[in-house]
Amino acid sequence: MNKDPPAELSRFLIDAFLPHAPDFGFFLNIERFRSAALLPESSSRALKPTRGLLSAVHVLGLRLSGTGPTTPQEEARIAAYLTRAINDATKMMVTETANPFVVVENIQAELLLATFLFCHGRLLEGQYHLTQAISLAIGAKLHKIRSSHEDSATGMNSPLLPPTSDPMVEGERINAFWTVFILSNCWDATVDTSTSLIAVFGDGNLEVDLPWPLTMPEYQQEGFPPDLPRGTWTVQKFLTQIVPDVSSSNEFSKLAMYAKASILFKRARKIEWHLQRGQEIPDTPPNRVLCDLIESFVASLPPMKGTVIRFAPSELGFPYNAVSGEFSTIGMQLVTLTLAHASIVHVYSVTVETNAASMKKPFEAAKACVEALRNPEVRMYFKRSSRINPCFGCLWENVCQVFVKWIRTARGRVDAEDVRMMFGISEDEVVELLEVIIGVMHSYAWRSPILKQVLEKVRKAYQEIPPSKVYTLS
Repeated sequence: MNKDPPAELSRFLIDAFLPHAPDFGFFLNIERFRSAALLPESSSRALKPTRGLLSAVHVLGLRLSGTGPTTPQEEARIAAYLTRAINDATKMMVTETANPFVVVENIQAELLLATFLFCHGRLLEGQYHLTQAISLAIGAKLHKIRSSHEDSATGMNSPLLPPTSDPMVEGERINAFWTVFILSNCWDATVDTSTSLIAVFGDGNLEVDLPWPLTMPEYQQEGFPPDLPRGTWTVQKFLTQIVPDVSSSNEFSKLAMYAKASILFKRARKIEWHLQRGQEIPDTPPNRVLCDLIESFVASLPPMKGTVIRFAPSELGFPYNAVSGEFSTIGMQLVTLTLAHASIVHVYSVTVETNAASMKKPFEAAKACVEALRNPEVRMYFKRSSRINPCFGCLWENVCQVFVKWIRTARGRVDAEDVRMMFGISEDEVVELLEVIIGVMHSYAWRSPILKQVLEKVRKAYQEIPPSKVYTLS
């Protein structure tokens, strides 16, 4: 397709996407984006979002607007929208130079495309677009915003970014970096590649000085406190548990906690890879220190209670009627909690099958992930959401593996009853925990090829568990 969709269709697709925006890596101010996107065609192009960003939103809106399995004709239409979105995103830095927000919007477009492709199991293409977003973030020096190093160019003064005194614009730049950072940690750890952003930023190769992020409503309401000190080594200080000189609310914002959870998840996966390959564990940080940090972080997580954020009047008649111009932060909190507990699973995973005692921590972590799914707000989130963060599929696979290993271990041991007593849980109860996650994945599998793949793997692993052994005295 070569032409922009008609105005009414564009509005429909935008409004189909926005209630799901936070789950797909959308970091821009939603209210501002929507207002600008719906400006009449006669408006200056500099006032409207870039064509590359709109095209990315359109393809996601088209996918999210469906209420059932897509037909071949619908798939062909989505494919045409995706081709256009990729082409528009590729050309943005050449064709959209009149737009002062082109760099940040290009990052946003690339992240949306990456998430769309990851969701559909197209991992190599998704990594390509994620890498494009990483390159733009580094090139724009977003990691140097509010840096304490006076001799380093900050993101605010980067040649690619004009100076701004608008806290919302600064917030979008800060959140652009952290969203790139989060998605890179999650997906690079999940698909087992060596192109991780934390390998660039978190291991000392490139210094991250910008502050922990706030959510967009927090920038709108208050922004950063005037006495917030300029930053240095933000990620390294977290990993080495250096307490900041001045505690600020941004340290514990929902987005900051999401970022920290992604760091721990990536680190835990790194340790797991080293152990699986019989390699020594690197001392950055040592294994025990990381375990303590993960457990401390999990203990610091507040009870899950979503904040409902309205971005448009309810009378607009959104296609997503259950939300009607709103979204909740509960999805972000759920993925944060799941990442944190999955980190515990990965750190201890290599000993799970051989040592029953070592199963305790990963089992409790996996169980906590299931308990979170029983939270009333989480259940409402699933009821209202036709799509969810695609990272959940890979994380839930880790959780299910713990339950499958527990059942296999218990059935194959002479002291199976001792194993059950150690955990204070029966095999039937463990099967029930497993089936809760399988049930949630089944509800979304038709919408997400990658979730469908995970579901098939989990079911196969469960079905292949041998029956309990019967031991007799000789």
